[in-house]
Amino acid sequence: MDNEKRIWTFFNYFALANALKKQFGPFNGQAPSGEAYKKLCDSFAAVVGASNGAAVKMQIDVYMLPVTTVGGTKFNTYSTQAHVRARHMALAAALEAGWLQTRDLPLAHYGNLEDAATVVLPPAVS
Repeated sequence: MDNEKRIWTFFNYFALANALKKQFGPFNGQAPSGEAYKKLCDSFAAVVGASNGAAVKMQIDVYMLPVTTVGGTKFNTYSTQAHVRARHMALAAALEAGWLQTRDLPLAHYGNLEDAATVVLPPAVS
């Protein structure tokens, strides 16, 4: 992998999420669709060197959509470390770009996200 060009970096997921937000607004519970969405995927593929727009759409469907979205893959079905890494990176980028909101993250579907954060995060250092 060291000698290969890595297409799906944090920067590219962020750029994709930003493009989705600019063109379609923040995520509203469904993946975008239609001719404008296809054109965005095709254009993004050309810019980043992905094989085609369908490859970009697959990245969105598999890694950037919340668990509850039709077409989204459940978080616990990823079979390799690379898939888990891509999922975390894509969700973080989509959140940072503002396409996804905290309520869209998988953890939010398992209870109160703020309560979970207080348990997971270390105490503040004074």
